[in-house]
Amino acid sequence: MGLRIKVLLGLMLLCLGGGYAAYDWLFENIRPQFLRIMEDGMVEHAYTLARIVERDIPKSKGPEGFHGSDLAGVIERLRQGALRARIYEWEKKQLDTRVYLTDTKGVVRYDSTLPSEVGKDYSRWNDVFRALRGQYGARSSSYFVDEQGRQVDAMFVAFPLMREDRIFGALTVCRSKSSLVGWARRAQTKVFRGVLIGGVIVFLSTWLLTQAMLFPIFRLTQYARDITKGRRVEPPPVGHDEIGELTQAFVEMKNALIERQDLERFVTQLTHELKSPISAIQGAAELLEDEEMPAEMRRHFLNNISDQTRRLHDIVQRLLDLVALEQRDSLEKDEPIDLEGLFAEISERFLPQAQKRCITLERTIHKDAPTPIFGDRFLIAQALANLVQNALHFTPAHGTIHLSAEPSPDGQVAFHVTDTGPGIPEYALPRVMDRFYSLEHPDTGKKGTGLGLPFVRQVSFLHGGDFALSNRPEGGAHATLWLRITRVSR
Repeated sequence: MGLRIKVLLGLMLLCLGGGYAAYDWLFENIRPQFLRIMEDGMVEHAYTLARIVERDIPKSKGPEGFHGSDLAGVIERLRQGALRARIYEWEKKQLDTRVYLTDTKGVVRYDSTLPSEVGKDYSRWNDVFRALRGQYGARSSSYFVDEQGRQVDAMFVAFPLMREDRIFGALTVCRSKSSLVGWARRAQTKVFRGVLIGGVIVFLSTWLLTQAMLFPIFRLTQYARDITKGRRVEPPPVGHDEIGELTQAFVEMKNALIERQDLERFVTQLTHELKSPISAIQGAAELLEDEEMPAEMRRHFLNNISDQTRRLHDIVQRLLDLVALEQRDSLEKDEPIDLEGLFAEISERFLPQAQKRCITLERTIHKDAPTPIFGDRFLIAQALANLVQNALHFTPAHGTIHLSAEPSPDGQVAFHVTDTGPGIPEYALPRVMDRFYSLEHPDTGKKGTGLGLPFVRQVSFLHGGDFALSNRPEGGAHATLWLRITRVSR
């Protein structure tokens, strides 16, 4: 599982868990707040009614005194009236308040909603019990059965009824908690929506922040992959944080390893490659010490020494060019290059050799190929010249070499060099890119330096492209050099 997926899953779990916990905590704390608000309103309601009823009830101490109160008539008229009250987005259409009166013994003497409760003993209930002792009484964890036989979860608030500093009963206001359900649901919906939006914002913000923090690591990973493939690419920018220190250490390690590997490989390959011409020169020199050697044979060995000396010079010079190219991380020149002019220059350069062996040089530029392209013109010309020179070495007389350019799907320009020669032996295909590896040229029977194709590959890497060599199904070799068509960052 990739690091991006792990971070994404971790953030999702964190946001879901944190969002659910926040939602649950908020909702659990909303209900008690609604109950407190409800109780606060009921306290004022009950206290006001208690003071009114005190003055309204006749001074008779008997139970009939409670029936003489106008409270019953007022409440009845309120119930019969048309109640229409728009409270924000909710409309209230009926009273949901119950009022009952109890005497000094806690016996119900009046009930606005349940007449069947009159005569029952409520002295054990906390609201009546405390009110009859001159205190504020309330209870909220109780139920009563309404006239339809339904259990109603309600809150009860009670105050004592006083006359001449003596308690002669209690008034209780009861209200169903169901009236809070609508408000609680609305609050719940708003809380859920707020938590959801907040969670999405936190998730996106954290995801973007995490990606910004992880981006240098991904960039360093891509840099490591390019180095593994042998590409010469610029290291990612180095910051001043821990990632920057890691990047700097990685680049330093890469440079040290490459220098060491290059040195070891260079010494081994150079020693092996120089051994053959040096041995030939040494053998020819020893034979030339014979004073009786015929002049014709002496000229043969002297020519051999001259040829091997030129080969040594060619190897050393090409190797120096390749090593210098491999040490670059970016282009020194980034200039516009006209493809027509470039192809014409290469064709004129090899035209005499081709005509001498009756080989046809063809060139094609696709109509959609971008021109100009940007890069180091000298290096690109040298790379294409190497490919055409190799094709000349392996193409028989009356053959054809085709140089072409066309746009590639990935936004690059592709140069193709094809020939009608025998192609590359299967055993040689995995090694043709190695330094000093070369096949005998059919036209001369000699080998090249084995440094041309590695040079071409380094040119492609410096231009942000790639290089490939394969055999054509119809016969012959096919070399493809991909280059970026836009300016390469320095």
